[in-house]
Amino acid sequence: MILVSGFNTYPNEIEDVIAAHPDVREVAAIGVPDEAQGERVKVFVVKRNPSLTAEQVIAHCRKNLTGYKIPKVVEFRDELPQTNVGKILPDRQGACMGSCATFRENSMTHCLFARLSRFRSVRPDAKAAAGAAAGRSADPRGRLRPDVARIGALIACAALGVASSPVFAQNDDKPPPLEAASAVKPPSTPASQVGKLTLDQQVKWLRAAQQSGALEALDDAQLVALFKSLDPLTLPRYIKEGPNGYASYEFTMSRSERIRGQWPDKPDYMLVRVAHDPLRIYAKWLPDGAHAGQEIIYDESKRTDEMYGHLGGIMKVMPLWTSLNGALARSQSNHQVRDLGTEYIARQYLEEGKKYIEAGLPRSTQIEVKTIDGVRVLALTFETPSGQPQFYAKKETLGLDLRHPYFRTVESYDNEGRIFERIVFETITPKTFDDSTFDPKNRAYKF
Repeated sequence: MILVSGFNTYPNEIEDVIAAHPDVREVAAIGVPDEAQGERVKVFVVKRNPSLTAEQVIAHCRKNLTGYKIPKVVEFRDELPQTNVGKILPDRQGACMGSCATFRENSMTHCLFARLSRFRSVRPDAKAAAGAAAGRSADPRGRLRPDVARIGALIACAALGVASSPVFAQNDDKPPPLEAASAVKPPSTPASQVGKLTLDQQVKWLRAAQQSGALEALDDAQLVALFKSLDPLTLPRYIKEGPNGYASYEFTMSRSERIRGQWPDKPDYMLVRVAHDPLRIYAKWLPDGAHAGQEIIYDESKRTDEMYGHLGGIMKVMPLWTSLNGALARSQSNHQVRDLGTEYIARQYLEEGKKYIEAGLPRSTQIEVKTIDGVRVLALTFETPSGQPQFYAKKETLGLDLRHPYFRTVESYDNEGRIFERIVFETITPKTFDDSTFDPKNRAYKF
């Protein structure tokens, strides 16, 4: 993990992009200290084509990566130290053996390559595959997923992955962390003229308007007119570049789901605390909700596929471990506990956009401003031609937060027009948690 200005930056994503360049044989990405950003990205590259330059590598990255992920330093090497299965050679102290001893940065006493878990290598006999790989990217767990090679303007609802056309290049200016105090000035272009800007300019305008509060200050009619005027790629690019959540935060939410065909008489009200890297979650069902009194804790550093919890009431004296996908968990939700948070909604929005593109379907959008449970949002309604099971929902309304690049509300409808899910993030507050937050022995909890 590389931390650039508070952003979690995954080396494998950078390596996948650079390894897809036809003139690259091997690549490894690391973070090096930076006074302004905390860390900056540096890559070590083994050339396939001797004429490859650092400028070409960076230009390739500019087309396919968000600005803060673009390497600041490119260093070429004749080879990278590896085992016969393509892994860095560590010793028991974490230093690298053999030729890696020469890989030192700024007279540091440890080898920077010890921070690498792996590097990307493109085999000589896989040159054709490298070209195909240019249309793929990685999720934060390092798993490759297919991306889009071409997007039509009318059906393009998400710039989801690596693309070769300059129109899909990410902005060079990085979004600041959500929890950072922002001194961004309102954009100078009037909202009524934003539709005339280029795609990149629209994304930058939207971000500046969001950060400065200018977006929230627009009246309902201005907001609707603004978003109707935007390029179809602007909102997906804005959401994708994020950030869509916080490193650690607390939120309260109301949630209703149709389980086995039954819609609940009243929603669940929940308090949730989330921390990332590793993912840890504490959730409590609040009074007046359908399952008041329940508590769960999930810690992927301890058990990746189980959570610890109790059912409240009489059963609160019987905490137990249960599978994330077990009958007990599924009796109350169609989602896993890992799905709690604003990040999941953003990912789902982008993944659904990908399905539209793959199916060659337009994504019709109805735009209006709503106040849902006291939260003013820009409500975007998407209706699919085919519905489930090809898509998550036949119709879905997402409520865009006007101060952050994430969604605050979700309403999803099945093929019969029945609502099957409703989520409202009522409050969202960045917080720092210690280990006791995710410890069942915490005296404030009822485990």
